Amino acid sequence: MIKSPADSPAITAITDLFVTRFLNRLVPHHCPICGQEISKSGLCGACWNDICFITPPICLYCGAPLPRSLLPKSQLPDAPIDNLSCGACLKAPSPVDRSRAVCRYDVISKSLILPFKHGARLELAGLLAQMMQAQFHELIRPDTLIMPIPLHFTRRLYRRYNQSAELARHLCAQTQKSAQLDVMSLYRRKATRPLARHSKDRRRVMLRDAFALRPHATAHIKGRPILLIDDVLTTGQTSTSAAALLKKHGAAQVDCLAFAKVI
Repeated sequence: MIKSPADSPAITAITDLFVTRFLNRLVPHHCPICGQEISKSGLCGACWNDICFITPPICLYCGAPLPRSLLPKSQLPDAPIDNLSCGACLKAPSPVDRSRAVCRYDVISKSLILPFKHGARLELAGLLAQMMQAQFHELIRPDTLIMPIPLHFTRRLYRRYNQSAELARHLCAQTQKSAQLDVMSLYRRKATRPLARHSKDRRRVMLRDAFALRPHATAHIKGRPILLIDDVLTTGQTSTSAAALLKKHGAAQVDCLAFAKVI
């Protein structure tokens, strides 16, 4: 089969570049937080700088930032910062082995999460997933099952999508891990009221027996590490409840990754 010059990779790349530039002029990109016109998709520089990223030192288990004043002198300022734990995790270990989040849940991160979660701004899923990739690679293994925190079917019907599942799909697509995505094994059998205004103890009660596994799932998860994907970690009770169930049925390890964390 004779290929035309248009089939050349170089020509294709140049064509794609011109098409992209034309489309960017026709429909300019805007920062999803402040609305400023920008040259490519993502955030403007000012809004990027305003995001409060969670950086080391953090608790090895819950991922909460730790005061640098608590670090041994040998770890200041340039030594690796790992294997540290906060007092809460030492006092009461969680079924979740490791939790990580990209940034603090504050005014800026809300400007991304709330439109995505409640406003059907599904185009934000790719951006949020891209920002989660560093923590994703930290937690993932070749045999890890990736499970989004499920919604009860009544809430899914109302919202029309599960924001955690959208994040998981984009993360897996961006990192070529789609074969490890499992959106069927874990489901929510209990329709809990919105948890936002309830205390940690009250959430624990409300989430008791909230999750269940499909009949086929036990053999599927036995001995496997699992990564739960969520949008926001508030008190951690949702991921704790899901992790306890998964470990009860044989999961070797359960980690959790979210875009933002309430601190």
